[in-house]
Amino acid sequence: MKTRTIILLAVLAAGIAAAATVLAVLGYLPGLALVWWLYGLAADATQLPLYITWERALAVFCTTLLMCALSGLLAMRKVRKLDPAEVF
Repeated sequence: MKTRTIILLAVLAAGIAAAATVLAVLGYLPGLALVWWLYGLAADATQLPLYITWERALAVFCTTLLMCALSGLLAMRKVRKLDPAEVF
């Protein structure tokens, strides 16, 4: 591959990674708020001590970031195989 092509692919990969990160954060925040509300409802209904810990919330956030990054990498594989003449 030419150096210019490699640089363009690296820029494209950085853009896809940034988009995946933004989408992960935008999807995680409303989900976290919903879970906190549902945990409160379940704790009140069952009288059990149900809590979402910061460790669990952080683990779920990291997993969400990982899943979005992997889906971005899979999309990048398809983009690398595209022929520009077919796109336009």
